[in-house]
Amino acid sequence: SFGAGGSNAHLIIEEYVAPARQVIEVSAHKPAVVVLSARDEDRLKEQAELLVRAIKERNFKQEDLADIAYTLQVGREAMGVRLACVVVTIDELKDKLQRYSLGEAVIDDLYRGEVKRNKEALEAFTADEDLAKAMQAWVAKGKFHKLLDLWVKGLNFDWALLHGEVKPRRISLPTYPFARERYWLPMVAESVRANGAGHQSSRLHPLLHRNTSDLSEQRFSSTFTGQEFFLRDHVIQGQRVLPGVVQLALAREAVSRALGAQVGGAQVLLQGVVFVRPAVVDGEGLEVHIALEPDEAGVVSFEIYSAAGENELVHSQGRAVLVHGSDGSLVARHDLQDLGTQCAVRERDAAACYGAFAAMGLAYGPAMQALVSLRTGQDAQGQVQALGQLELPAVVQGHAREFELHPSLMDGALQATAGLMLDEGGGHQATLPFALEQLEVFSAVPAQAWVWVRYSAGSRAQDAVRKLDL
Repeated sequence: SFGAGGSNAHLIIEEYVAPARQVIEVSAHKPAVVVLSARDEDRLKEQAELLVRAIKERNFKQEDLADIAYTLQVGREAMGVRLACVVVTIDELKDKLQRYSLGEAVIDDLYRGEVKRNKEALEAFTADEDLAKAMQAWVAKGKFHKLLDLWVKGLNFDWALLHGEVKPRRISLPTYPFARERYWLPMVAESVRANGAGHQSSRLHPLLHRNTSDLSEQRFSSTFTGQEFFLRDHVIQGQRVLPGVVQLALAREAVSRALGAQVGGAQVLLQGVVFVRPAVVDGEGLEVHIALEPDEAGVVSFEIYSAAGENELVHSQGRAVLVHGSDGSLVARHDLQDLGTQCAVRERDAAACYGAFAAMGLAYGPAMQALVSLRTGQDAQGQVQALGQLELPAVVQGHAREFELHPSLMDGALQATAGLMLDEGGGHQATLPFALEQLEVFSAVPAQAWVWVRYSAGSRAQDAVRKLDL
C-alpha cells in the first residue's frame, strides 16, 4: 500500500499445504473409546441420535473412527450425565448408540452413569494417591471397562494418556443439543387477507395455525417452515414431505373447530380420503390451506391445498362426518400374545427397519422413528401380516400432549405397512399410501402401542392395488 507519507509495504505469501493424513487404525487390540455427556438423559439420547445421523449423512468410514473418538474425548466438556462405549468398528458404534436411544438397558461394553449420584463415594476413591498409577496400568493393559465405569460416575481422566505422539485429528461433529424450551409469550401470527385488511390471531394448534375464512369460504391455513419435527425427519426421495397422517390430523382439527358446539361428545370420522400429490416443503417454507364445505346431510367435504402462482395444488381431499357414541366399547379386542405367535416367522429391530427404509429412499430422522420392532408371519389363510411395536421417540416426548394423533406414532403405523412389503419380494421399491377408506378415532394414541397390519378382505399381495387394514 502507498500512503500519503510515501511509505509502502510488501507481503509475500505462500500456499498452505496440509501434511498428509496419517490414519490411526482401530482394532480389537486397540479399540476406540467413545464418550458422550449431557445435562440430562433426554439430551444425552438426542446427542447419541445426532451422532448416528452424522455418521450416516456424512458417510463416515472405518478410518474416521479414531478421529470421532478423539474429538469427543478432548473437544467436549464432560457434563453430569455420561455415556461411554468401547467399539472396534464404525458399524458397532452406530448399533450401540441406536440401541441406547431406543431404551435398551443392557448393552455390552456400554457404560452409563450420573455424577451427582456417585459424588461422595467417588470423592473418597479419588483421594487415593495410587489411583493415577492404577489408571495408567488399566490403559496399558487395555482394561477400559474399569476406567469407563468410573468415568461415567464422575472420575476426571486425561484422555491424552490413550494416545501416543501421533494423535488423531479433531473433526467437525454435532454440537450440544440444547433443550428447545420457550419462555416468551405465544407468538401472534398476522394473516393478510386478499382484500388488504389484516388481522392477528394466536396459533390455534401445532398443525392448524389460523382461521382465514371469509364470506365465500370456510378455510384454515398453516405455514410450515420445514424445521418442524414431522418435516425435518420425514424426507422422501430427498425432499421434506408433509406426512399424510399430519394431513389427516389437520383435517380432523379443522372440522372440529368449524363445527364447534355441534361436535359435543361426538367424534369426527374421516372417509374417502385421497392423497392427490405430495406437499413438498422446500427452503422457503409452504403455506397450506384446508377448505371446508358442508352439505345438507351434515357431511363436510374438505380439500387441503397450496398455492402455485395463480393456481391451486390439491394435496388431499375427503369427507368428514360426526359419529355419536363412538367410545371404543364396541371395538373388537385382539389377543396380542396370539398375534405375536402368528407373526413369529421373522422379526426386525428398529435399525433393520430403518436401514431398509433408507434403501428405499425413505429417510426417517429420530423424531419419526417410532417403530421399535416389526414381526411378520401368516394368518390362517396364508396371507402375510405384520405386528409392529410403537413407542414415542424420546426427542418428541415433550410434544405428546399437543396431539391426539401424534404424527410420530401415526406415521410409525404406516411405516409398518412398508415393512410388510419387505417379506413379499418387493425389493427396495417404496410403496406409499394414496387413499384411506376410513379413519375412526376412539381415544388418543398412547406413547406405547402396537399396530396390526393385514390385508383387507378380498385383497391379496399380488393385486396391483393392495388394500390393508391397520
